[in-house]
Amino acid sequence: FTYTPPPPAPLSPPPVPPIQPPVTETVIIQPAAVIQPPTLTITSAPPSITNNNTALFTFAASAPVTLTLNGTPVTDAVLPTISLAAGTQTLVATATDPDTNLSATVSYTWTTDYTPPVLTVTAPAALSNVASPVIGVVSDEQAAYVYSLDGAAVSSPSLIGLADGSHTFSVSATDLAGNNSGTLTYAWTVDTIPPVVTLSGLPNAQSNVNSPALGVTANDASAIIYTYTLDGAPVSSPVLASLIDGGHSFSVTATDGAGNFTTQTYSWTVDTIAPSVTLSGVPNSFSNVPSVNVGAATANVETAVTYTYTLDGNVVADGNLIGLAEGNHTFEITTTDAAGNATVSSFSWVVDVTSPALALTSIMPRRVTGSPDASFTGAVSDVNPEN
Repeated sequence: FTYTPPPPAPLSPPPVPPIQPPVTETVIIQPAAVIQPPTLTITSAPPSITNNNTALFTFAASAPVTLTLNGTPVTDAVLPTISLAAGTQTLVATATDPDTNLSATVSYTWTTDYTPPVLTVTAPAALSNVASPVIGVVSDEQAAYVYSLDGAAVSSPSLIGLADGSHTFSVSATDLAGNNSGTLTYAWTVDTIPPVVTLSGLPNAQSNVNSPALGVTANDASAIIYTYTLDGAPVSSPVLASLIDGGHSFSVTATDGAGNFTTQTYSWTVDTIAPSVTLSGVPNSFSNVPSVNVGAATANVETAVTYTYTLDGNVVADGNLIGLAEGNHTFEITTTDAAGNATVSSFSWVVDVTSPALALTSIMPRRVTGSPDASFTGAVSDVNPEN
């Protein structure tokens, strides 16, 4: 069975509304409100390193400021009253407006230092011969120095051309925090004049003294240190002993307390050997000649030999002796070399210029005989064999 519904009734067309004129409407859209955070600037603060134990800050802020010092909240009223320990300090600041809007965080870090610098000064000796010393000044930290010499400011511890005499150098140091070391003063004396050395008791250039005692003095006001050498080798004293014959050189160096020194040297020759003398023209022990001419010659090498002559104890000019009286005589020659060594040469003899007297004491035979022999006996009154 198939059912077919009847077709629907035709629909009536919808009513047509009347045409209305267009309507214009203006809509105003407001932008979202812009939130302005507070402004905050640090306008003054402590130096980056300081010896001030209080923190003095000023701020330019558009809202109240909240502070922390080293992590601890503080107020700007209390901050200047806090006594800061030495070390690193950090202040952090934030401004907050009534709507709890926060400014950008600003911070400032600085160092408090209350320890003055420690100075070390390397100065000349208390008595010094350095007229242009460089005084060493060292601080245990970075610092600025102030120098003075003899009460007047100088720009450097390198001093130039100081006059002999007393001087005073002063220095103080101020570190980056403003701590001052206090003034350190050093006094010393400059002496650039070497001592004047005087030698005494010097042997002659040619000397027969083999153990001379030399004297050494110096005119310096400070203590003197003496050093001695003999022939280039050190000796402990100017009193010398048992020198061998030959050339010698003695030196002494006198050093004063400032380090100035003077060296004196003396050279001489030791000769302890007396001249070897040979005489010529010496008469026999008995002589019938009333004049002699005696000469002397040295066998060893000598320089500047001198002779002195005496006849019978009286000084005579030389060995040319004329008109001697009869009798005993003694002639002496003293030969002295440049070192003072002397050799005495002497001899004695008898001058007899009278012929002997002969007296006959017997004649044999006394009468004429036929014998060719005769004998005579007599006495001679002179014992001079040359007469």
